Amino acid sequence: MEAAGVNRAQAQAAEAGVTAPVRLVRWRWRQLGKAIDRLFHWGRHLVGLLILMAVAAGIWFAVPRLLVLLFPLPYADVVGKYSEEYGIDPFLVVAIMRVESSFDPQAHSHQGALGLMQVMPSTAQEVASGVDGLDLSDPEKDLLRPEINVRIGIMYLDDLRRQFGDDWPVILAAYNGGRGRVDRWLKEGQWDGRLETLESLPYPETRRYVQKVLGMQAWYHRVYRNRWPKQATVKGVGYVSSSGSSTAPADGRPG
Repeated sequence: MEAAGVNRAQAQAAEAGVTAPVRLVRWRWRQLGKAIDRLFHWGRHLVGLLILMAVAAGIWFAVPRLLVLLFPLPYADVVGKYSEEYGIDPFLVVAIMRVESSFDPQAHSHQGALGLMQVMPSTAQEVASGVDGLDLSDPEKDLLRPEINVRIGIMYLDDLRRQFGDDWPVILAAYNGGRGRVDRWLKEGQWDGRLETLESLPYPETRRYVQKVLGMQAWYHRVYRNRWPKQATVKGVGYVSSSGSSTAPADGRPG
């Protein structure tokens, strides 16, 4: 009996000596499996994060290009040329063109205004009188030519600036509602000329016009980061890059 008990004890000890390493190996395999599971788990999150980063990078680079398409610079060479000559913000000129005619050089209004900047023939003849090399023998036809229309429109803005100073809300109100009418509003105290009191303008159409143009001007400054590109096309609608070299913006920016 004692011999049998000793043999049984020896067998159990031998079995324990064998199974202990096996258990250790199994335990380590389980730990390794858990670690692999955790790696796969975090790997899935990492892949998702990398995808999100790639999408964000795509949006980051695509949005500026999309904005340039949404805010084109048609006839930019002409606008840049005469804006620089007369010291007018070219983005303001483009904003006026967009609000006035939606960049249509053949645009006609019910009041008789023509072209990109919707200039009245009588106003064009008055502005162009005495200017060398600017002969408006047929203003109804000449104002449908983009270069002449933009030049006359910018000259008219400069003329209004000489009358009203650098108060661009006033200048734009005069461009839309007439200089005589705006001058009367100012003298009679119906409006003090400030953008903050634009609601006091008697003409809702003129009020909306000033807000639209200044708002559009501000958007153009944001999209092109206050830089006017030198390289652009005169024909049709020129879509230009905001990364080109540029001149500093002239006076006339809002705010």
